[in-house]
Amino acid sequence: MIKGIIFDKDGTLVELGDSWDQPTIEVVDLLLSQSELSLEEQKDFKLSMGVTDTHILSNSTVAAGSIEDQAKVFQKVLPLPLAEIIQTIENYFYQFFLTNQEPIPVIDGVFDCLKTLKEQNYFLGIVTNDNQRLTEIMLERSGLMPYFDFIGSADQYGSKPNSIAFDIIEKEHGLKLNELVYVGDSAVDMAYGSQTQAAIGLALDEAHLEHLEKADYIIRSFDELDPLLSKLNDHISKKKKEVPMKKKTIVSYAVLASMFFQAISVTTFAQESDASSSVTDSEVISDETEEAATDLFALNKIELVEGNPVSLIDALYAQPSYVTSGVNYLDAINDETFAVRSLRYVRDGESYYLMLSAPETINSTILIETDEGKFKESYIPSDDLMASMAEGLNNYPDLYAGTAVEEFYQYAQMNSDSISGLLINNDYATDTHQLIFNEVQAIDAYLLSHLKQFFEAEGNDFTVVDSEIGDIYYYEVTDDNHENFQTVMLEGQDDESSEEVQALQTFFSQEFTGSIAISMETGSISLSMLNDEGAQAIEYNIRLDQVAVARAEDEQVITADEFNEMIGIELFAPLETSNSDE
Repeated sequence: MIKGIIFDKDGTLVELGDSWDQPTIEVVDLLLSQSELSLEEQKDFKLSMGVTDTHILSNSTVAAGSIEDQAKVFQKVLPLPLAEIIQTIENYFYQFFLTNQEPIPVIDGVFDCLKTLKEQNYFLGIVTNDNQRLTEIMLERSGLMPYFDFIGSADQYGSKPNSIAFDIIEKEHGLKLNELVYVGDSAVDMAYGSQTQAAIGLALDEAHLEHLEKADYIIRSFDELDPLLSKLNDHISKKKKEVPMKKKTIVSYAVLASMFFQAISVTTFAQESDASSSVTDSEVISDETEEAATDLFALNKIELVEGNPVSLIDALYAQPSYVTSGVNYLDAINDETFAVRSLRYVRDGESYYLMLSAPETINSTILIETDEGKFKESYIPSDDLMASMAEGLNNYPDLYAGTAVEEFYQYAQMNSDSISGLLINNDYATDTHQLIFNEVQAIDAYLLSHLKQFFEAEGNDFTVVDSEIGDIYYYEVTDDNHENFQTVMLEGQDDESSEEVQALQTFFSQEFTGSIAISMETGSISLSMLNDEGAQAIEYNIRLDQVAVARAEDEQVITADEFNEMIGIELFAPLETSNSDE
């Protein structure tokens, strides 16, 4: 059940508007005056951060990032240490709010909504990319402070979407991720909220929608939040695992762009199709630091042909060493919701991190080591195992009550430290893991080879859309042209294809519409299709990405039998008798 609601602050609870734009523009100009940039270069730099001469662009670095995030960008053009830049920004805003005593406006309906939620004994918190000192001033002056049980700021817990604040809420207040929802108004907020039971987007106007593509639910006012929570709790009580799907619509260019360029962690990437999932504490994968990040094209030894998006399809088809990829299969439960089955992976050289989810099953993660891209060994991270077992038992208590899943959950509650950080070599499932590994590679090979064939044919031309980060090559599959696309996608169809490829071919045998978009700037390809009945959909995305995947160390590895003996539970067994999906 949902027990806590965590909110973003700026643009969600507090309506800053001009009061925020003025000091932001002033402090940006102050810092840039200390750089060696020309006036024209300063203007371009400001635009790259989302700052014009008169206002702040929504969802930009300045609007959605923390003060530290902003300072790191400034550090590229300033001869100043990071700490000094952070202090300059924070002090400037602090002095502004001390001298400007005007009341800070609150979004319409916020007070009534918070009062209603408090009366129902919900835990209420704020996690913001602002700093603690500024956050407290704003909450006090707006009158919001008394409603909240927890305030998490970027200087205390790091900037979103990292999960440190959620960890503190769980440790200090006993609330698990699947007992929380997060409400925000930006793409970063939705990435952050995807770690909880649901990421709820607040869209006060149409412009906000383009930043909320990853939202699980969208509300247009605070009057809609309490009814939505009631609906969520009703779904949970019925043990139904449902993911909302928007009505069939033509995806706008802006939405397609946002699909590519949101700065989300790979943990989020693992969960973006499954609002109920909480496998987010694994140390198997981690974001690369800004210092460690390199040119992904150079890292993957890729040279693209300028103006030719097919060259990116070729490059991704060649299986680059640093990439993320995934496919979602969506099947309608009713007019409003879809059940989602998802296969995703992250590749870091010879290491792969696979993530699988499906309705009414325990989500699985698998660490696979390869030799020149060929399957070598597989492991189950014990931290992921603890999280997924807890999630499965919480979502489907009737299904897993009295099984090894419940026994392990109870053991892990008391002994998590002793089994954390292990990699379980489950010989019972090696063949299954290798099959899954082969399937995700077959998905990439099938889709990329057929997209290449389609776009090399005469007449199948992209529309080029100009964006802030470069050209987006966009192709819309409509009722008028879908037969041409369908013909190519079904070429080579036979019973020898892998199970996942056959599932894709079955979808493409229907009437459908959708879109394909390619960004050569970011190395991303996205495909989204919905059948004409609105009952099935497919989402596919592959992109260059540098994410660190842990390598197996001898002291970490333990066999399935050794793990069973350690916990005193036969959790892993030959597949025909196993109670675990792992």
